Amino acid sequence: MSDSLGDSSDTSNSTTDSFAEFVPVLQLPPSLAALVDADRLIVQQDSYDKNVKRSSILNMYEVIANNSSDQWEKLISFQEESTHCMRAFCGNYRRFSMRGTVNGQTELVLERPLRCPANLCCCCPYELRVLRDGECVGSIGQVPSLAHNKFIIYDGDHYPQLVLKGPMFAYHCCLDLVFKLYSRSGGRSIGRLIRRWRDDQDVFHVAFPRDLHVRMKLLLMTATILIDFVYFGSH
Repeated sequence: MSDSLGDSSDTSNSTTDSFAEFVPVLQLPPSLAALVDADRLIVQQDSYDKNVKRSSILNMYEVIANNSSDQWEKLISFQEESTHCMRAFCGNYRRFSMRGTVNGQTELVLERPLRCPANLCCCCPYELRVLRDGECVGSIGQVPSLAHNKFIIYDGDHYPQLVLKGPMFAYHCCLDLVFKLYSRSGGRSIGRLIRRWRDDQDVFHVAFPRDLHVRMKLLLMTATILIDFVYFGSH
């Protein structure tokens, strides 16, 4: 599969911080080992029948990653678990869980609490927790603001590690949605997350340094699902 990100000129080959110094070690199962050598991901929502009522749809995502040989391979699939009432009455603000599975084996669990639509209020930021074997791998939290769209990626102890910064207007119908990735110290961007506006489905292209800590790669991967719900989750 060709890389639709093109020339990622703002993605350096090494991070500005040594993530190994402050991010706890995460024991990866063999099924997710490809993530260690990956520097690009594609996160795609599975297609669904548009004639089916939205409240009947459980969202599903598939993630593929490039390996050290620059070949693409399927990494993991996610499937939503939520009630019909949540989907019917709460829409993209709903509470849900998602199981990330590889060959039928659950490897990750995503948990998102219910949030009210008034997301500009500081008491209602969007967030997503990522767990593996009951341990909190980390979380993604929105920073409410009228000036920009910003998300913080936290480690398992809720210390900020990475920042995703998007445009002020994320709903423009004729422009790609681009979130730039920064280390906790700021400076030059080290990666990016893109959704092409021409795509019929929700497809996110993610680029990051190959030597980024694998825990941060996992969290960046799941951050795309939260961003999809926040800005495109009418189902």
